[in-house]
Amino acid sequence: MKRIYYYLLPLLFAAPVMVACDDEGRTVVMLQNQDPVVTVTGISPASGYTGSEFTINGTEFGIMADAVKVTMGGTELEVVSVSENAIVVKVPEGATAGKITVDVYGQTVATEYMFDVLGEPGVTNVNPVYGFVGDEIVFSGHDLGVSEAFYTVLFSGTSEAAALTSAPSAESFAVKVPEGAVNGPIALTISDRNVNVPLTNGFTVLQHAAVTGLSVTSGYAGSEVTVNGTDLKPDLLEENVELQPIRVTLAQGTNVAEAVVDIERTTNEAIVAVLPADLAVGEYTVSVATSFETVATENPLVYTVMATPVVDKVSVPQAHAGSDVTFVCSNLAGVTTDDVKVMFGETEAEVTSVDAESGNITVKVPVTLDAGSVALSLTVKGKSIDLGENALFTVLATPKITAINADSFLHDETTALVKEGDEIVISGEGFGTDSDNVVLRFGETEVRIVAISDTEIRAFVPSGSVDGAISLTFAGIETPVMGMNLKPLVDGMDVTAYVLKNYSHPFISLAQGNGDFERQGEWSRPADWIVANNSGSNMEGFGLQHNPKYDLNAGNSLGLQTDWGFPNSLTNGRIYQCTAVPAGNYRLTGTVAEYAPKGQGNRGTGSACLVVDDASFEVTAEGSNDCIAKTAVDGVKDIVVDFALPGRQEIAIGFVGSFTNRQSYVKFNSFRVEYMGNSQN
Repeated sequence: MKRIYYYLLPLLFAAPVMVACDDEGRTVVMLQNQDPVVTVTGISPASGYTGSEFTINGTEFGIMADAVKVTMGGTELEVVSVSENAIVVKVPEGATAGKITVDVYGQTVATEYMFDVLGEPGVTNVNPVYGFVGDEIVFSGHDLGVSEAFYTVLFSGTSEAAALTSAPSAESFAVKVPEGAVNGPIALTISDRNVNVPLTNGFTVLQHAAVTGLSVTSGYAGSEVTVNGTDLKPDLLEENVELQPIRVTLAQGTNVAEAVVDIERTTNEAIVAVLPADLAVGEYTVSVATSFETVATENPLVYTVMATPVVDKVSVPQAHAGSDVTFVCSNLAGVTTDDVKVMFGETEAEVTSVDAESGNITVKVPVTLDAGSVALSLTVKGKSIDLGENALFTVLATPKITAINADSFLHDETTALVKEGDEIVISGEGFGTDSDNVVLRFGETEVRIVAISDTEIRAFVPSGSVDGAISLTFAGIETPVMGMNLKPLVDGMDVTAYVLKNYSHPFISLAQGNGDFERQGEWSRPADWIVANNSGSNMEGFGLQHNPKYDLNAGNSLGLQTDWGFPNSLTNGRIYQCTAVPAGNYRLTGTVAEYAPKGQGNRGTGSACLVVDDASFEVTAEGSNDCIAKTAVDGVKDIVVDFALPGRQEIAIGFVGSFTNRQSYVKFNSFRVEYMGNSQN
């Protein structure tokens, strides 16, 4: 058997749920972290005499009478018993009719259920529950028919009783709201007995409304207008009171029309209303009535209905975010930018100009919009203007350059070298399909677009020097979209920086601190170069010589050698890097810093070659095997290799060496690549 105990101290409800057993072995569930939600669903019976009992039905009342408090109006009732779903209370002497309020563990439920005490003066209704000073308020009930001399009615804020307007009857009496009354409860005494007044929150004393003007004094049939003022929609203390609607009317002679009040947006200081859509052009007198009175104005409110604007066309059905869009309209007389609101879907656009004479309204497509179709709307002076077939607008993807066909040219990460007549293919998105909406420039030179799609633009390098960045300027977008730089490619031009990396002394080392050196800091691994020196020792991959030792900024040469920490012989050691080079004629020059192919005593044999090969780099130092080009190293001097590529190709550039004797070596301190012209010249 389970029993639920609700503890008296509210603090305990913040503690965790606990389960235990009492002395009789019953399960005790302590609901200490979940306050039960108390509800009241009704009372029975709804009337009776003093001394009688009635039941309050509901949920989560608990079982402890000491934790429950019940009041009827301002009178506390005796709690006879409590169960989970019912509270039995007793009506004490002197109680009068009133609304029931239940409090369980500090959780208060004020209800609209009323218990009527028979045989005692009782007020069961107050009508109305609001009023201006001087308004008559009627109290209805039973057993009220005593002399008015025995009545004392005190409104909040007053110390003198309100005067009855006539002799009371058994069922009702009436008073006027006195001067000085304020919002709050009403205290009623009849024959020295306190009588409950059935107001849950109190009586509302109204203040007379005043109208200070209209938000705009002219507009269109169907426009929105705001009436400004004070006490136009006061809050009432009592809830769920049925009120007369707020009204805004327009009169032109004998013709009277009523606007539609937006009650959700209307406040105590502003009434928002939409004018009838069929109002004729002309002047109207505006009248206002709140839920409580017709508002008097010192000067008449006048509103002028003008001819409604008509949109003849929208300049473009689609555009990029940030572009200008123009509405070409009729009937814009008197319209300013402040009168216009344009929405692209849920996003408001900036209205940049209104030219009433030409009928043009110009706005900017919001830059925050994503590409796609959006609903387009135009509001002028609060009037939604029909756009017809122009109501759907397409926002083009923001133009973006994602790639340029740089693989066709010599290039680094930012710059491509081009010649007159080269085709440039710009890839991206949001370009549109109309070349008239795009200006293409190479540097300062405007270039003709030969083909355009939403994702690709094609053009040819024009005659003359082209030096500068690619830029695309789109109609309506002030900021150009930028691409990589272009520079002219000329015969004999040094293009090493576009073909090789780390190509001249001091070479860059991969060594970090002093931790990646060999032979007391003399050798390290070079960045960007592949070193295959076949050492079979710790020196494998070490091809950058430092002087002074351990100096990262003193990588003087790339070398292959025997002895001094390397093996005593070397077969086809290689130092090279792979690179992609487009078609053309090229010259590779390697500057030899040191060369001793025969080694110690000049008794051995050895050879070395400066080589251009495919990326496999299988050429040997001794043989005449097939490769793109190679030249034997024959001294400390510049070694030159000319080579031609019929198309773009992945190639290896470097040197190879083989030595049979100790202390042999070949060392380069720089490399240079020159462009010598087109491969077909």
